[in-house]
Amino acid sequence: SGHGKRSYVSEVDFPEVNDGAEYLASLWAGRKIGYLLDQIRLNGSNKELVNEIVELSTKYGILTEYTAFLANEDTTAPRAAAPGKAMDAMAGAFSQRGGGWATSQTQNAQVMRQATNVASQNRYLDAEGREVQVANVQNRGQRGFVARAGQWQDMRYDPASRKVDLQVQAYSEAHFQLSRSFPALNQSLAVSDNMIVVVNGKAVQIGPEGKTKLTDEELKALGASTATTTGSAGTTLEAPRMAEGGRGLLAGGLATVLAMLALPRRRRG
Repeated sequence: SGHGKRSYVSEVDFPEVNDGAEYLASLWAGRKIGYLLDQIRLNGSNKELVNEIVELSTKYGILTEYTAFLANEDTTAPRAAAPGKAMDAMAGAFSQRGGGWATSQTQNAQVMRQATNVASQNRYLDAEGREVQVANVQNRGQRGFVARAGQWQDMRYDPASRKVDLQVQAYSEAHFQLSRSFPALNQSLAVSDNMIVVVNGKAVQIGPEGKTKLTDEELKALGASTATTTGSAGTTLEAPRMAEGGRGLLAGGLATVLAMLALPRRRRG
């Protein structure tokens, strides 16, 4: 223009973690499972597609009539056997080309494929047309958790291995160190004070016993960066000490508390 070029600058602060639409990943995964089931029904059993269904089911905690066994409380089968069990379940179900069971399966896949929210997940119609809900599964922080023997376990954890890489005492400084070092896990860490969560392939058990404070080396072994394990002056950041009565608050709103305590505190002086 006649007045020359003009430039406009807008400052935008993008958060490191955007948890405002976490449901989108689960919604996408559910739709993808519905699509894959349709492909298997139309074109026949396919090992690669079944493997993908099992992977999505365990990663996001979305179960179908063919993978509901993953939520069995007394399961001892290794996770590597899951695709074979799912394939056997599909083979038996798909062999019925007509009748109520075939109709239910078609409707189940259609509901998943066309879902617009996550409320319909972990529900399906059985052979008699009755709705079945997998009640011991919940989705938090883009992953699924299953209740087994009073403990909530990350579905990425293989219960057959019975391997725990690190034990952390609930509500301790170590608990909050995990929150600060892995803020994307805050929703998952709020599932329960008795749980197993997988952190970069490592199984971390949170419960009444365990470490009360973690070293930088232990955090780095879980995949934390130096910047998140230490303060700007190289001093380890600590969560505010909580009185015994504070545990009731944490039990009721742990996700919010973890998110607040994950922020570095300003040092005085």
